[in-house]
Amino acid sequence: MVRRIALLLIVIVGAGCRTAEPDPGEFVLEPEHYPLAFDAARETLRNCRFTLDRVDARMGVISTEHKDTAGFATPWDGEQSTLEQEWDDFANLNGRRVRITFEPMSRPATEDPRSQVVEGPPPVDLREIDELIVARVLVFEERRARPGWRIDTQSIRHSTFTEDPELRERGMYPQYTVPTERDVLLEDRIAKEILKRLRKQGVEPPSLVSVPGGV
Repeated sequence: MVRRIALLLIVIVGAGCRTAEPDPGEFVLEPEHYPLAFDAARETLRNCRFTLDRVDARMGVISTEHKDTAGFATPWDGEQSTLEQEWDDFANLNGRRVRITFEPMSRPATEDPRSQVVEGPPPVDLREIDELIVARVLVFEERRARPGWRIDTQSIRHSTFTEDPELRERGMYPQYTVPTERDVLLEDRIAKEILKRLRKQGVEPPSLVSVPGGV
């Protein structure tokens, strides 16, 4: 208990000293609330109409498949947070993929823990640990590429495609996705929705504490 309180103080004090870009998609929770948080994260992604790809409570990972969106042309999609994103998704073949991870706070973190996706088991089953857990929401914007597309200058309907056998063998034909950037605005919104669901179940600070620079 003393160690847990000390970690909480480090989190709170560190918030006033942090000078790097904030990580709005991060929050800390008590280990006994991990099952609730994991379920809240899963239901939040489903509510956002993402198709779940991996759901692993022991490892603390929830990931989704790529979800296409066309901005203004698909008003039922809620991934966009600004008019600029609405237009960008409308003008390009954009989509997003989400990954939510839960890790023991004692695990060493990189300078930017969200810049790398590390596949490695936690020290023990996350459902059985007795220390604070850090939740991180990552949203990757991806652009769909169509190799070999020859656009007809007179009529788009007369455009043709060339086929590259090598790309087909690599599973990259007739199209594939390319990561472009992180969507930190959507990360923030997803994290806040998870917190909202948890608070409805009675999980309140100090049991639920934002990471420095977080929500």
